[in-house]
Amino acid sequence: EFTKSNFTVALRTAVYLILASFVSAGCIFMIGYCETLPPKVFWLSMYVITYLAILGWPWHLVVETIQTTVGRKSNIRGIHFDAFQCIALGIKTIIWGIAFCWFPFAFLMYPLAMIHMAMPVTKRAWINFAMFSTFFKNLGPTLYYWIFVVLSWLLMGLSTAIMVVPLALALGAKLAEFQAARVAQKPPSGTMDWVIIGVLVLIGIVATVIYGFTEVFKARVIGLMAYYFKDSLDLVVLIAEKEYKRKEVKVDKWGNPIKSTQQKITEAAVSLVVIGIVAAAGYWIYVTQFKKP
Repeated sequence: EFTKSNFTVALRTAVYLILASFVSAGCIFMIGYCETLPPKVFWLSMYVITYLAILGWPWHLVVETIQTTVGRKSNIRGIHFDAFQCIALGIKTIIWGIAFCWFPFAFLMYPLAMIHMAMPVTKRAWINFAMFSTFFKNLGPTLYYWIFVVLSWLLMGLSTAIMVVPLALALGAKLAEFQAARVAQKPPSGTMDWVIIGVLVLIGIVATVIYGFTEVFKARVIGLMAYYFKDSLDLVVLIAEKEYKRKEVKVDKWGNPIKSTQQKITEAAVSLVVIGIVAAAGYWIYVTQFKKP
C-alpha cells in the first residue's frame, strides 16, 4: 500500500538512475574520444560526480522514509532530488562503507545503521562493534529485511531473464556477432545492431523501473523496523543541552582582533598550500599545453 501510494517516488528513482546511466555513458565515451589529458580529467570528474549523486539518492530516500514512518505518516511524495546533497551523501555512503563494513558480515547491520543515521545522534551507526548488541537483539527483523532484499534481487533477475531469453532465442547467432563486435570495440553497423541496442536499452529501462519500486518498498521496511522496534534499537533521540559561553576576543589598540600563534601558523600553512597548488597547476598546464616536445 505504501509503495502504491508513493509510486511517483519509485518512478522518479528509476528516472534518476536512467538519466545518470546515460550521462555516465556519455562521460565514458568522451574520455575515450578526447586526446589530451585536461578534457579527459574533466569528463572523468563529471563521471565521478554523477556516480556520487546517484549513489547518495538511496541514502536520502531511506532516511526520509524512516523519519516519515516514525512520525506515523506515509506520504514521501514531497521528497526531492538535491544534486549537491546527494553528492555529499554519496561520499558519506563510501566513507560509511569503509568505516563500518570492513568487518566480515557487518553489512548485515545496514538497516539498523540507517535507522540510527535518521536519528539526531548517529554515533553508533559509524561503529560496527557498538551495533553488535543491537543486531542480536533485533536479529529477527534484520533477517526479515534481508529476505525482502533477496526476493527483490530474484524479482529483478527473473524479470530481466524473461525479457532477455526470448531475445537470445529469436536472434541467436546475430546476438553473438553483436556481442563479439562490442568486445572488439567496433562501432554499431547495420539496422540489426541498432535494433538490438534499442531492445537492450528497453530491457534496462524496465529493470530500472522495477528497481525503483523495490527501493521504495525496502525503505518502508526499514522505517517499520524503526517504528515497531524502537525500544530495542538503542536509539538516541535527544541531544544533551549544552551551555555556551561567549568567548572574549582580544583586540589591539586599533580595535583589530589579536590572532593567536596557532591562527598565524594555520594561515601561513594554508597560504603556502594554495600557492603550491597554483604553482603546480600552472606548471602542469605549461608542460602539457605550451612546452614544445
